Amino acid sequence: MSRLQKLMTLLKSQAHPSVNGLTCGVCVVFGVHSVFQASLGTLGAVRMVSTIGSKFKSCRMPDMPKEGVVQYRCDLHPGAPATESQIVALADARQELYVRDAIGCDLSRYGACYGNVSMRTGSWAAGPGRREFLISCTATGGDSELSATRISRVTHYDHDKNYVIAQGPCPPSSESMTHGAIYDASLDVRAVVHGHAPILWQWLLDNSAPSTPPEVDYGTPEMAESARKLVQGGLKNPWRLPGVIVMAGHQDGVVGFGSSVKQAIDRFLAAYDAAA
Repeated sequence: MSRLQKLMTLLKSQAHPSVNGLTCGVCVVFGVHSVFQASLGTLGAVRMVSTIGSKFKSCRMPDMPKEGVVQYRCDLHPGAPATESQIVALADARQELYVRDAIGCDLSRYGACYGNVSMRTGSWAAGPGRREFLISCTATGGDSELSATRISRVTHYDHDKNYVIAQGPCPPSSESMTHGAIYDASLDVRAVVHGHAPILWQWLLDNSAPSTPPEVDYGTPEMAESARKLVQGGLKNPWRLPGVIVMAGHQDGVVGFGSSVKQAIDRFLAAYDAAA
């Protein structure tokens, strides 16, 4: 059986009459978008995702513990797009990770797409759970460039309920809860970048960098809470390379954060160069 046939069998097994054979069509398709991309080509996959995503705006993923698979519940609505300057800032930072293969889409590495970038928007003084941010959509790692149609706006998030409300053309990254938790850690944090770099990841662990517990998986409330505490601790007592944390239980996962997109990516790259 081909990879595509296996995927179609998987999708049919998640059948639900209300969505014509796809449980929560938008999330399921985005969750396996990278595999479809490999089988059908980027254009076909994007068209299929766009068509299904335009019909189904509420989603919940089945238990599929892979990189790039959404594990939270989300409500997706239409909303104002990012501004040109915001798009450029996110796209430029993402490109720095993409050219280093810290953002990408490689079935042999993690089974799906990986890496994401975000920046705070809206009211700076908003309370926890309401610190609005723009973030690259889920399963965009394989895109050569980040475009306006691949950016989502998270307006509300609830770590206890593992629930996100977002606006835009596609569901936000599977790591949205972690990004939100980092923003909740301090009003001074206004950008977060997340990439996967094996050498950097191991170097950070070997050098006792701030680390989430090895038993904590990505995209979970536990990961979000752990990241929030690490960021708060790091702001008070920085490690030798500030603004960087490593995810011990998330293979090769590293996060950079800062007061701007530029500072967040510069901090990630400073650690990347130190590990080289």
